[in-house]
Order: sequence, then structure tokens, then C-alpha cells
Amino acid sequence: MYQFMKSAINNVLPYQESRAVRTIFLVGGFALLTALGALIRIPLPFTPVPITLQTFFVLLAGATLGSKRGTLSQMVYVSAGAIGIPIFAGMASGIALLAGPTGGFLAGFLLAPAVVSYLIGDSSSRSRLMGALTAGTIVIFLSGNLWLWKITGGTLMNTLSLGFLPFIPGAIIKIGLVIALVEAFKYNRKDR
Repeated sequence: MYQFMKSAINNVLPYQESRAVRTIFLVGGFALLTALGALIRIPLPFTPVPITLQTFFVLLAGATLGSKRGTLSQMVYVSAGAIGIPIFAGMASGIALLAGPTGGFLAGFLLAPAVVSYLIGDSSSRSRLMGALTAGTIVIFLSGNLWLWKITGGTLMNTLSLGFLPFIPGAIIKIGLVIALVEAFKYNRKDR
């Protein structure tokens, strides 16, 4: 899919323009996909943190777009939500959400694509991809849980039961799906 889009853009525009258009398209596209992932929201009664598909797209951005474009896509997403566009989980928006219970997870979205991309490097190894995606997930969970711990003032174990333990099965599934997509499309990481 990525290769098809890339060749279609390159056939229409000269190289420099096609590169800029491709960057805008991919960054904006992944910001939009992350917003769509927020629409898939399963609230849990015992935690302020819902289950969403956002992290799937954050990890996929890091695995396919590279460090700069992947991070930029999440900066666009978080910035758009912060200025009032209702694209956060539950159709929420506003800068106040960044200080709320899920603010740390949103901060993790900004860091995870760079971590994933850096750890993948130019490798096409499944184990390296799995390790990079796991590290990106850990960055999101660490950032989210540290912030959740700070604002709830609870114990570490209570914080982990609110923002980490219930999300482990979903994180494993999302990592598996990203691996399947990257391998299915035989994405060439050198094109990032």
C-alpha cells in the first residue's frame, strides 16, 4: 500500500515536490488514523484510562514512517486535540486533557515513534521489529503510568492496576498486528 501511494505520487510530481507531498500526506494520514483509533474506545469501570486503538497507530507510525515523520504525525494529533478538535478518546479535546489522567499516555505518543524507528534501524528482522514495538509500548506505558501515579497520588500497585495491567493483552495483540502489517506489505525501512 505504501509503495503504491509512493509510486503514484512520484509519477505525478517532480522528486522534490513529491517528497514534500508524501511527507504531508503520510504525517497527516497517521494523525488522522490515530484520531480514528480514539473512536474505538472501551471504557473500563475501574480506571479513567480507556482501551483504544490509538497505540496501534502510534506504533505503526514509528515502524513505517521513521523517527521524524512518525513523531511529527503524533505531534499533529496531540496538538490538534489540545487546541480543541475533538479527536482524543471519547471525542474529547482541549489542553486540560493533557493534565488529566491520560495526559501521560499522550506524551508517550510523542516519544514512542522515535524509539520504535531507532530500534528497528534498517533491519527487517522480525525479532528486532518485535523488540522495537515492545520498547515503544513500554515508553507509552511508562510515561502514562508515571503521570497517572503523580496525579492520583495512589500507590505504585494501584497505579499499575489502573494504567498498565488491564492493557497488557491488548498491547500484545497490537504489537502482533503491527508486525503482521509491516511483514505483509514488505515495507522497505530504508525508504523512511
